[in-house]
Amino acid sequence: MHSRPRLHRQLRPLGQATRLGVVALTVAVATLCLPARANRYSPESPEVQAMVDRALAFLEKQGLEDPRLGAEALAGLAFLKARNDPSHPVVQGAVEQIRKRLPLGPDDLNQSEMVYSLSAAIIFLCELDPAAYRREIQELFAGLRTLQKPIGGWGYPAGHLHERTGDTSMSQFAVLAMWEAARAGFPVPAAMINGVTIWFLRTQDPSGGWGYQGQIAPGWELVRQTDVRHSLSTAALASLYAICDLAGIRQKGKDRSTEESGLPEVIREVKRGSGDVGDTQLRVDPKLIQMAIGRAKAWQQANYTIDPPRYKYYYLYALERMWTFREYVEGPAPDAPPWYDQGVELLMRTQAPNGSWHHECGVVPDTAFGVLFLVRSMKKSVEKVRSFGEGTLIGGRGLPRNTSDVAVVGGQVVAKMELANLEKLMAALDEENPQELDEWLEALGYLPPEETGRLLSKHSRKLQALAGSSSRQARIAAIRALGRAGDMEAVPTLIFALGDSDPEVVQAARQALRRIARLPEDFGPPDKFTPQQQQEAIQAWKKWFLSIRPDAQFD
Repeated sequence: MHSRPRLHRQLRPLGQATRLGVVALTVAVATLCLPARANRYSPESPEVQAMVDRALAFLEKQGLEDPRLGAEALAGLAFLKARNDPSHPVVQGAVEQIRKRLPLGPDDLNQSEMVYSLSAAIIFLCELDPAAYRREIQELFAGLRTLQKPIGGWGYPAGHLHERTGDTSMSQFAVLAMWEAARAGFPVPAAMINGVTIWFLRTQDPSGGWGYQGQIAPGWELVRQTDVRHSLSTAALASLYAICDLAGIRQKGKDRSTEESGLPEVIREVKRGSGDVGDTQLRVDPKLIQMAIGRAKAWQQANYTIDPPRYKYYYLYALERMWTFREYVEGPAPDAPPWYDQGVELLMRTQAPNGSWHHECGVVPDTAFGVLFLVRSMKKSVEKVRSFGEGTLIGGRGLPRNTSDVAVVGGQVVAKMELANLEKLMAALDEENPQELDEWLEALGYLPPEETGRLLSKHSRKLQALAGSSSRQARIAAIRALGRAGDMEAVPTLIFALGDSDPEVVQAARQALRRIARLPEDFGPPDKFTPQQQQEAIQAWKKWFLSIRPDAQFD
């Protein structure tokens, strides 16, 4: 009861020196309460723009001189992120080099650098135009999937010294490619995500970092790793954040959803509908991911530097990605170091007179990494698909606050109010104009089954006619919609589509038929089919349908 009067009496006789001390303390407290200072530099700063200009001028001359496919893709990505000019010769040159390497053969997949090359090419093409380069991305992604090791990570091929282990650097690049592919609307198999997630969790060093070649712990008790580095540890942490996004896990304040689910307060699981592109179910306890991220953040805090001894430009690229993903999943970190300013100053000190940077990855990749850091490459990707805070959807797709009123269309968000216009579209299909209708036709393949069924019931004949449209995109979209509706009446139309001259149309028809018939994945034709296999598949599907609809007729 007497503490407050007593304190008041003690303060009353303060001398000048003591009063100055109190003033100083008050100022100090006020200073601590002020917002953290803004970065001195940004991607728009003149100093940053000057460095980017010099680096791009170098890449214009040297960007396609590195014969490695991944180096060419990184050069193209740097130009794309910095200048947003898809027609630039370096960008188009990278596309040409990627196409020259396709189709991939066994010898291609057995090259030591192929995981890097496939990943970089996927990232680049997904950023450039995922619709225009869909077939190339699908083939590259199929190669990446083939190279994933049974242990879950990616690494060197058979015959290499490290063929039995997973490589942290390759695995983190593959995860980034998976994230970019999912963001662009490509399905990412749950098995890929689960495998690499477990691999990262079981190869973390007890200190929280990651080493070069992951030594897999026999259980969940971590074992010592060798060659733990800043670049690898930072990239691995970024991968865990990307996995959180792919699997639908993000930080959330304490609310009823977290309390009812029993998950820790720091994260919650987001249930995604079967209609979402890239839908996955993570089989790993989210608590294990949370613990791994906590250890990794502690390692980062204890070991942070802007200028590590190994792979410094590769590290800067990973650092920007890690901090962007961290904010993406958890929100802004109040204790974040001024890493961007420090990185800019490091790049200022080390840029060569010709505009390049060079450490251990090669002059073209290192220069590209420098540009990607300066322009905040990962931040550009994130901002392209969502805004931070309320009204977001895990998986890289930005949503309004009321997520029940939207649908994902080819990696983009379309409000259901807009989808209502599909009714008008269906009514106007008699006057086909593929150039104007493609965007809406793409939406048909991604509507929830009940929405597709509703449209199909009203416009069945038009949709089936659309499956024979002269527009390739229209055919694919209509076939996807018919498959999602699950209506047996559409089977003859889909079997007819199996004879299409476009392999992607054939694959769409095959998948739609498998979905309706609930038949296994080996019911043909295969992905790379011959004309004979195509005809054999058509006859097999007709035989199957006649077995359940003896009166069926095929035009």
